[in-house]
Amino acid sequence: MNMCFPPALVQYRNTVTLVALLILAGCTSQPSQQLVKDYAQQSIKVHHTVESVYVSAKQARVDAILSRAVRDGLPASKLKITPIADTGQQQALADLVRYSQLLSALATEDHNARIDQASEQLHDTLSSLRDNPFVHDIKSVEDADIAIVSTGINALGRAMSDTTRHRQLLAVMDAGQPVIQQTIARLRQDLPHWQMATRVALNQALSIRMQLLNNPNRCQQRRETRCITFHTSYDQRLKAYRHAYHTKQKLLGLNAYFARLDRTLSDYVAMHNAIIDSLRLDNTASLQGARRAIEITKHHLDALNDFQQQLEE
Repeated sequence: MNMCFPPALVQYRNTVTLVALLILAGCTSQPSQQLVKDYAQQSIKVHHTVESVYVSAKQARVDAILSRAVRDGLPASKLKITPIADTGQQQALADLVRYSQLLSALATEDHNARIDQASEQLHDTLSSLRDNPFVHDIKSVEDADIAIVSTGINALGRAMSDTTRHRQLLAVMDAGQPVIQQTIARLRQDLPHWQMATRVALNQALSIRMQLLNNPNRCQQRRETRCITFHTSYDQRLKAYRHAYHTKQKLLGLNAYFARLDRTLSDYVAMHNAIIDSLRLDNTASLQGARRAIEITKHHLDALNDFQQQLEE
């Protein structure tokens, strides 16, 4: 039989659940605090890595359009470049970074001066992620749930002890778990579009470059007054071919790069969950599991960084 409870009773039940969760959480330890700080720093790097993908894709698109302009001799009045729309993605990443910075503030040794501000930002950050049109399918977190948790953390923040700090960290990450998971899932769904945009732009730029290199006298057969003749010395052509070779290498590495980036985002969610488990259980095994999750993410980030530098060159 289905039973309907009044809103006040539901809110009371949620409050009781939160209090019970906080009571069950054990005393924190220095390793737990450091664990959350390391997680926060690592997660910020993940978000910046995803953002760099957007930057690279947009730059590749600009380069392709400029290559076409060089080939066709377009005047400045016809050089129109419409940027790729990524406002929703950028806002989601900014909120994820702010969430991680909040965790770092709550985990730091001397945070009594920042606890109130950090607690106030929690509600705004989680609400912003949930309400972002880009992340349109988050429905599992209600305003009341976010408000109860942030209010509870703010109240607990006035008793500055290791025990309450542990409870704060657990409450923040537990409250943000469904929002974080669904935001990351949406970012992962969006990656193939950015991979395609990058591939198309690099292919266009490479094709135009090779066309100009292999047909230096093409303007003799054309009547367009703006046709560009590409006369170069040996050293200039060698440099142009080297640039084309690097572009080809970027294209060959795109599949592996985006596949690893997707795994990194998946590992980020696993890392987030491992930290929650570690805070909830507070034992050696859970700490080791969380440490392994952080190390796995770090390994992927190091590999991604090497290829990302190639894309930006």
